Amino acid sequence: MSMRRRTMIAVVITLLLVVDAVLTGSSSSKAATPGMAHAAAVQPQGSPLVAYLGPSKTQSVVYVSGVDGGTKRRLGPGEGPLISPDGGYYVAASATNFKGPALLLYSTEGGSPRQFFDSGDQTATPLAWSPNGRYLAVALLGTAVNSTRGSGLAVIDTQTWTTTMVAKGIIYGASFNPKGTQELVYASAASQLGTATSEIQSVSVYGGKSTPLTHGGRSLFPVWAPQGIIFDRSHARGGEQAPEYQVWLMGERQLEQLTSVKVSALTDGLVPLAVSADGNRIVAAFVGEDTDEAWTIQITPRKITQITRGQTTVQPAGISSNGQRVLLDVGSFETSPNYGTVDTVPFGGGRLVKVVAGADASWNG
Repeated sequence: MSMRRRTMIAVVITLLLVVDAVLTGSSSSKAATPGMAHAAAVQPQGSPLVAYLGPSKTQSVVYVSGVDGGTKRRLGPGEGPLISPDGGYYVAASATNFKGPALLLYSTEGGSPRQFFDSGDQTATPLAWSPNGRYLAVALLGTAVNSTRGSGLAVIDTQTWTTTMVAKGIIYGASFNPKGTQELVYASAASQLGTATSEIQSVSVYGGKSTPLTHGGRSLFPVWAPQGIIFDRSHARGGEQAPEYQVWLMGERQLEQLTSVKVSALTDGLVPLAVSADGNRIVAAFVGEDTDEAWTIQITPRKITQITRGQTTVQPAGISSNGQRVLLDVGSFETSPNYGTVDTVPFGGGRLVKVVAGADASWNG
């Protein structure tokens, strides 16, 4: 398994506990992990920077560079790097050890990182930045066996450097309002049991009462777009099969199913990761057992496409604000960043352009 963090790869962070186990009790499929997706909101305009895990002989090391691969800077150890959209001032990363801080917040200029939470009590995964880069949503997963103690959603305010626990439970994605209000949506379950259900709710960055937005216990991985909330709806298939995921759009007045792709017994389906600024173009991951593939979804006119590169596994990492290009991890699936590259490709497919050697990328392009 890759050391990288990510929604589709089981990424002790970013994809480790299986959403299938949470919803069905089945462990036959390797799907998205609680809280591990970079379920970012709309990619806003910002400095063209990429954060990623660079090649290393030992621990995972976070780097930042320009989208042309220039001006590389080593920041320090970490996993699942998530760069801020406000000109790229910060890169958040999960800690790689089990003693000390659980989350590290690096300046893109280098130096010692700010430290948050306690890895002895919980793991911490950066999920999403607010459009102005002030707030960071972090999924916390308690280390206590058969307990949700320490699990929930926290928000870090980078102006006051305070943290607020805004929700409790097992978190399956979070995303901020693209209009810049101090509000975010998240999906949560009460436990990791196979009988647990999950719903999407909205909450203030300052905490307080959450507002339920879905019902039925089958909603996961929200991404907030201008026209509504893009999310996964799971469908139970019975037997030993894990639930099937399809992507939906919850608008102000209607609910629309965006995908109906074929999902085999050993796969789970599509998970939305990020959306263009106008909300029309989505990058998603098709996940399952030994599966993490890059797909694109265009709402109008409707077009759903898998991004391929011969026999090499291509994983999704992000989408540009204008929706013209997709950020990819290439060649590092279930292995180390040493064997991968970070590339971009036109949204509609075409020639891949290498950015840097490495993996597990995020950007503010």
